Amino acid sequence: MGHNKPNGGIERFKKGIHGKHLKYAAIIGYVQKEDFDYWFLQINDWIEELILSSPDYWQAEDKLIKQAGQASKQLAKFESNNIKIPAKTHIEKIRLFHFWISLV
Repeated sequence: MGHNKPNGGIERFKKGIHGKHLKYAAIIGYVQKEDFDYWFLQINDWIEELILSSPDYWQAEDKLIKQAGQASKQLAKFESNNIKIPAKTHIEKIRLFHFWISLV
């Protein structure tokens, strides 16, 4: 997640750089070190820091939510519900499906 430029995947969807007119989209990530739990906690910690520093922009809904029924140790599934910025209304969201593939 970028503080000075939109370089985080979730951030680019929130700003409409990707999927501007979509209500649903997917992000595919490749885990090259550590494991899914490590990155789940790390990303949600980064989002928590952003919530504290920019509460009008980042909210708890931006955090990743684990999905039940992991397919295998090579694939993890998460979701997030992100309010688009700028949004015409507070309910203008994009639901992101996050699929992570382990290369470890």
